[in-house]
Amino acid sequence: SLAFTGAFSVITWAWVLDGNDRINITKRDTNNYAWRLFAVSKKLKLETTSDGITANASSVGSVVIENRWVHAGGVVIPNDKIYLYADGVPDGTNAITTYYASTEPIRIGWDKGDNFWHLGRMGEVWIFNRALTALEMQNLFNETKGRYGGG
Repeated sequence: SLAFTGAFSVITWAWVLDGNDRINITKRDTNNYAWRLFAVSKKLKLETTSDGITANASSVGSVVIENRWVHAGGVVIPNDKIYLYADGVPDGTNAITTYYASTEPIRIGWDKGDNFWHLGRMGEVWIFNRALTALEMQNLFNETKGRYGGG
């Protein structure tokens, strides 16, 4: 289990089939979670919690993601903000105080709490133990987009 105590970033390439499909990269057990990067209603969402139950910061993107590859990224900086990225560009932000220190493993493709599986495809997944900058997010997108049809 990756135990995050400071800032971190999580990124993936994923093919989202339709509005009901979810990408799901989570640090969550059945009832409690620390954070999750997922898709809901054709939009990306990054969410954190301070008590393991109630979302204390969430950001829903504006980019429609359906039937295509999307470069989804999230940055969490405790006591500051969360940042959501779609295809290498900022797509939402929100203030955050702290987040729940879950001991659960990181799950890729499955949300144990809601029992949702990602039905599409998933490419590369990166997890960094620091906050990536907007330029670094853009560079990762640009360096890998050729593998996924340009994003």
